[in-house]
Amino acid sequence: MAADARSIIEDLYAALGARAFDRVAALYADDAELVRYDGAAHGPTEIAEFYERYISNHGTYALRELVQFRAVDDVILWDALVDTDAGILMTYDVVVTDGQGKIARHVPTVRGYWGQ
Repeated sequence: MAADARSIIEDLYAALGARAFDRVAALYADDAELVRYDGAAHGPTEIAEFYERYISNHGTYALRELVQFRAVDDVILWDALVDTDAGILMTYDVVVTDGQGKIARHVPTVRGYWGQ
């Protein structure tokens, strides 16, 4: 699972950085849910639309470093530093996969922002 988990993370950041929201959608199962304090998105299309709005507020969005990583069974946890136009963003994510290599549940959060 760890190798697959890392590729899910790398594929997600690569797609977000490229603003390839169709590739983002392809990472999620048909019944996937993304849940944040400011709302939820259901299914790949809504999740891609959520990320399109989210990324439009950050400009550049590139993975700088995967700080912490843990994969156990179908759960993936990670902290990452992400370069944006406004500075470095520290994120914390929890993902549950569906057993088919797709994201079924995703809770993305922001831990901090360091301006330039």
